[in-house]
Amino acid sequence: MNWYKRILLAQIWNTDSDGSFEDELKAIYELEYKLQAVRNWKFLGMPQRRDNIISNLSEELEMAIEEVKVPLLFTFEKWLNSHALIKPETWAAERTNPDYLDSVGNEEESLKGAAFEYAKYKTGNPDSFDFTQQNESRNLAEMLAEAFKNINEYPSLQRLHKTLVLGDKERLTEELFSEGLETFGERQIGEPFASEEAAEAWISDKAEEVDILDYVFNFGAEGILSALSYAGVYFSEFLKELYQNIVFPLWFNYWKAMGIEGAREVVQEAFDMLSDEAPDIGQKIQAINHAIDTTHQTGDMIEYLEMSNPNISPSSVRAIFDDMSEGTDIPEWNQELKEIGVTIPKAVSQV
Repeated sequence: MNWYKRILLAQIWNTDSDGSFEDELKAIYELEYKLQAVRNWKFLGMPQRRDNIISNLSEELEMAIEEVKVPLLFTFEKWLNSHALIKPETWAAERTNPDYLDSVGNEEESLKGAAFEYAKYKTGNPDSFDFTQQNESRNLAEMLAEAFKNINEYPSLQRLHKTLVLGDKERLTEELFSEGLETFGERQIGEPFASEEAAEAWISDKAEEVDILDYVFNFGAEGILSALSYAGVYFSEFLKELYQNIVFPLWFNYWKAMGIEGAREVVQEAFDMLSDEAPDIGQKIQAINHAIDTTHQTGDMIEYLEMSNPNISPSSVRAIFDDMSEGTDIPEWNQELKEIGVTIPKAVSQV
């Protein structure tokens, strides 16, 4: 064996990782195995050399752990925010943040999406919900009708309603002065108004009857968006109020029955373990294992990891777990350890 190959073999802390999540995860298991071997098995070499190997393995392992922790923490925090069971405003904010709205496409599609979720969870059985048979305008109208029953919970709707009332009042007042008491009265109530004051009082009452749902039935989501723009109401604020006050209660009632409260506790525990700056490498690795293995009612956490990080392949992560469980790479690692002077125990070498 030439000197160059000996040097390469001696650097057993160098892995084949390309920096991807999967490769860094695999590197964690490889480096941990080698580190425990050098620490605990007989070493045929100078103590200083052994200490140097341990130091380099530990350093590379720490870096690999940090590389894997970052996307895991991001994914778990995102999941917890979007499943904020006791904070409807946080749950709603996650569904109306700029990144999410951009991913949906545009404001009209976002509003239709909220109405779709409302209709789906209102049935109590969203799994059997047939989205192909839905009337988007009807769903939107029903959701907004529900909101208007409790308009005090919707500052954006209050401003919208006030603006539309003023607009209707101005329109009717212009018609009054254009047509006169007699013509205007005949057209509106079937007889002339007795006085200008009587006509203005009628206009004030009539303007209060303005119905935002007319915009929905006549123009769909586009009509609502136009009305919001006219009233100077921010769309994101309006959408957040709908998610928080209407969609969330329906969503939560369904998932509560499915055990989401227990699921959230599991995810929270995994997130807390990852967030803990434990000094012990073993604890850090345990936290990563626990995090990836965590499951919840909407599927494996590994699948959610892919949703938050498209470059991560769930099948590749599972393959790594399978290889670790079967010890696929252990013979190769043992050979590398032997090359640097580690004596492989007989029980291990026979595995």
